[in-house]
Amino acid sequence: MKRVLLAGVALGAIWLSGQLAANATTIDDPLHGTCLVGCTANAGPPPNISMANPTNFGFQAAPAAVSGALYMDFLVPVADGVPGSISVTGSMFGAQSFTANLVSPTPWTSGFLDTYLNINGSPSNPIDAFANSSGGFYVVQGLAGTYTLPQQGTALSDGTTPLWTVSGGLPNNTSVVGFLTTDGGASFIATANSSALHVPEPIVGAGLPGMVTALLGLVGLSRFRKRRQLAG
Repeated sequence: MKRVLLAGVALGAIWLSGQLAANATTIDDPLHGTCLVGCTANAGPPPNISMANPTNFGFQAAPAAVSGALYMDFLVPVADGVPGSISVTGSMFGAQSFTANLVSPTPWTSGFLDTYLNINGSPSNPIDAFANSSGGFYVVQGLAGTYTLPQQGTALSDGTTPLWTVSGGLPNNTSVVGFLTTDGGASFIATANSSALHVPEPIVGAGLPGMVTALLGLVGLSRFRKRRQLAG
């Protein structure tokens, strides 16, 4: 009986030590892309946040607000050519303007983004978690500044989510992710794989209905004028 009790106490001690270790582990708050207008969830594959234009976009955190230095990475498909620097304007709610520069002339073609960047990031971002990844990406990165990113789902009208704009636009199929460090760069909170911002290609023919309507209107107006002239 004593042996059974001792075994139970030992198992309880092991469980308790495991719980204490788990509670001592830092819980990452993954970042999630958002924008003021034009962001829609895209189920994929792979899933992302579709952003029609890189205007007034930013990042929030889950499950709670988090403070630190925010880096922003633009993943430009190799098919679009080697990108130059990207000027990012702080457009709303305290966001600072900054310039993002090419990390390396050698593109990222396999594995995880944090490994390519030589940092320790969590959650992991495998290359196939991003749309249009078959040919790899050039990575353009900049330090956006130090901020407190609010909890995911916070209304942007609250004014606590810093927002940025790339006035010149971004190449088609570029994805945008954030990395935030709270400890000076020893580790980074990465963007959730389903919450990267993605600039899709324009839909071919999307503007045709409006053009056809306008042309039909001009034809009708021309015929109306001719009839009036003949009647006169």
